[in-house]
Amino acid sequence: MRGLYSPEELRHADWKAMNAFNIPGALLMENAGRNAAEAIVRRFRVPSALILAGRGNNGGDGFVVARHLALRGLSVEVILASPSEVFRDDGALNLAILRSLQIPCLESPSLDEGYLSSKIAASPLLVDALLGTGASGAPRGEIRRLIALSEGHRQIVSLDLPSGVDGATGEVPDVAVSAALTVTFAASKPGLHILPGAARAGEVVVVDIGLEAMKILPPPHVFLARPDDLVPSLLCPRHEFHKGRRGTVVVVGGSRTYQGAPLLAALGALRAGAGIVLVAIPEDNLVAGASFLPEAVFEPLPSRGETLSAASIDRLLSLQERADALIVGPGLGRSPDTRELVGRLWQAWEKPLLVDGDGLWALAEEGDCLSRRGDALLTPHEGEAGRLLGEQASNVAASRLRSLCRLSGRWGTVLLKGWDSLIGDGEKTHIVSLGSPSLAVPGSGDVLAGMIGAFLAQGQETATAALAGTILHGQAGQAWTASKGVHGLLAREIAETAPSLLKRFSNGAAAT
Repeated sequence: MRGLYSPEELRHADWKAMNAFNIPGALLMENAGRNAAEAIVRRFRVPSALILAGRGNNGGDGFVVARHLALRGLSVEVILASPSEVFRDDGALNLAILRSLQIPCLESPSLDEGYLSSKIAASPLLVDALLGTGASGAPRGEIRRLIALSEGHRQIVSLDLPSGVDGATGEVPDVAVSAALTVTFAASKPGLHILPGAARAGEVVVVDIGLEAMKILPPPHVFLARPDDLVPSLLCPRHEFHKGRRGTVVVVGGSRTYQGAPLLAALGALRAGAGIVLVAIPEDNLVAGASFLPEAVFEPLPSRGETLSAASIDRLLSLQERADALIVGPGLGRSPDTRELVGRLWQAWEKPLLVDGDGLWALAEEGDCLSRRGDALLTPHEGEAGRLLGEQASNVAASRLRSLCRLSGRWGTVLLKGWDSLIGDGEKTHIVSLGSPSLAVPGSGDVLAGMIGAFLAQGQETATAALAGTILHGQAGQAWTASKGVHGLLAREIAETAPSLLKRFSNGAAAT
């Protein structure tokens, strides 16, 4: 996995490089701009470029980029978001170099809207050097105008961050640049990989500015997952293994309306390598369940109305002796019995516990009575997260990382599902962007819960199990997309893809 760093951490690294190692800021700026220019010419074949430069260090980086693009034969112009005299220090130095090279530098406050608009539209490549990691809040004034005028341009390269995007959280105000390529300096930032910011970043390329060799950066606490991060979680069965050594998962769920959800979770657990899966469902669902998945062990329970009765709690708790992990919620339904059942399990189940689907609804209803659990994992989508937080789903979507941190602080480890699934336990955050649009189908989340449950039952910590299951689930979607496209995937086929993926990863682990 790759460590990500917040703008604040990288600003401190810059300060340390200049003050502890006596590296001039102008040299860091030169390294950043030169390497960014190299990345740009590798990616784009254009005759000219227009640089939009703000007054801070990001604008100074843009001046260095402009010079190096010109040295490579491009026709370059610069539009300054502020009058020339406000530029200071390294930015002023590099602006003076541009003027000595007779590279045109126009001041946008003195240019009318029509001229600016046509200038931007006519340029085959825009370089966004307006706002960098030192900016905060929504873009204002002339910078806001330039961002608005660049909207819709298809070939924008942003330096360090798309202007307007929060590099720490991925939050985006009402106006922000949408880049085709973001060349980010020293290390990538969380906001480039978390929606909605990730949708503005385009392709992300990291270039070194001279910090990496000095080991200035601290240990990261936010990570971008890679497929092979699954490997350390793989169980390697030996000849003497019996099925119990592969872990026993209990799945509690099902209702009159949603009979298939717990079965898909059970299938996901079995295909991800669990040795035994006990499925606790309403007794009326038993025949259909056993017909769909005869490999599972079924525990028929009494129901009241359309959902499981809270009277089943003692029987469920008695399964602890046989179980290694519990999944509660898939298709469980919503009723007073559901609330009581989930609340009692949260308080009395003493082994790892995963709460999904309607179980999350019950937690939201019972929340004030329940304490945080270090061995619990919640797997909400944005709507379920919003209910747990007492907010609209749109607020969660706009502030995914902040929402994750609030949820993990209140409940335990949390997997906030999405294209950019976020996993947080209060100490570290993992971003998993390894899926496919093909996975957006009914039952997909149930299979994911089962996959994670298998890793929990095999002894993985909650965050590690969530990471492994999310990677496996995402890779199954990618495998389907590569073979058959993005349409028509059934949830059960996600589970059926898992064994071949596990084989591939196991072979990779053996090779290393």
